Amino acid sequence: MSVGKPGRGSDQFPLRLPDGLRDQIKERAEANGRSMNAEIVAAIEGALDQPDLNAAQLRSLLDEERDAADRAVGVVQAQFDLIDRYKAVLDTAGGQVYQQAGIIESLCTIILSLGASDEVIEMAKKISHAAHKERIKFEEKDTLRKGRSEASGLQDIISTADELLRPSKE
Repeated sequence: MSVGKPGRGSDQFPLRLPDGLRDQIKERAEANGRSMNAEIVAAIEGALDQPDLNAAQLRSLLDEERDAADRAVGVVQAQFDLIDRYKAVLDTAGGQVYQQAGIIESLCTIILSLGASDEVIEMAKKISHAAHKERIKFEEKDTLRKGRSEASGLQDIISTADELLRPSKE
């Protein structure tokens, strides 16, 4: 956004440069194919073209970031709610599998007590054993408790992040 091309009749301003800055300007000017004066003018014009952010604008940008963070927390909370619903469905299904395995074990015990053929008895033992293993597996996993513990830990992290994002009262 140059007002005019600098030349002999242009405004002049003597300038003292910190040590090493003249060399940096010279290197950059050579890399850009310009004189040192043209490089300095281009750098100043570039800096002046940048918008000045005042405190109100910075607060506005920070508010926008907080709003975005709040929306992200809302999305994560909705995901936690969905996970809780899935856990409830899995708990119900798991409880049904546990109950059905118990019924199968009971039926196999009845079959074994009836004095059926060796082939039927052997099959009933295998089925009873498989049902028993399912019940034990269900009891050992206790996935609900573990899932709740992990979800609680994640919710604590979200709460901490939310507190960090809140504006401080200074």
